[in-house]
Amino acid sequence: MNIYKRVLEVHGAAHQKVKAIEELGELIVALAKELNGIGSHESVCEEIADVENMIAQLKIMFDSNAIDDIRTHKLQRLESQLNNATEDFEEHG
Repeated sequence: MNIYKRVLEVHGAAHQKVKAIEELGELIVALAKELNGIGSHESVCEEIADVENMIAQLKIMFDSNAIDDIRTHKLQRLESQLNNATEDFEEHG
């Protein structure tokens, strides 16, 4: 059993959802501080790592295949938008 499934069994899904919210909030604060010149790159990296660990747990709780499909679709849409923006810039830039 992987560590993420184990932590969900020990602490429960509801507790880990609250923990995910807390970690996301800490990332928001770290990014805001870094943007304002009072935070550190290291602090942001640490919070990103915490959030990634929580996302791995959320993907177990929710449908990871559906999440992956949605993510792929969104990346394809972003690529299309970037291609269109590049074409517009080349035509009018």
